Amino acid sequence: MQWAFSAHSAATLVTAGRSRDRARQRVGPMQEFIARQNIERFTKLLEDEPDAAQRRRLEQMIDEERAKLHSLESSPDAPSGAPNASAPDRPEPTGPLRP
Repeated sequence: MQWAFSAHSAATLVTAGRSRDRARQRVGPMQEFIARQNIERFTKLLEDEPDAAQRRRLEQMIDEERAKLHSLESSPDAPSGAPNASAPDRPEPTGPLRP
């Protein structure tokens, strides 16, 4: 069996891959922002919570968000500011692709 792609379908695959890479780069900072906001909110709730069980749960949630934030900040996939610095842009194929 032979596989053949047109230049158009190959370009579509390359473009889709770049879009996913850009989306991944945006997700990291968004997750970091959300974790920071959660830590801030849970800390404020903790200040006014009289119930000991709820306080322990809020403390646990703060610890979980801090761990998540630490993991995101130290991740090797964390964006460096440059678009996908680990994988340079490749030229789009000009002819049919075959396996």
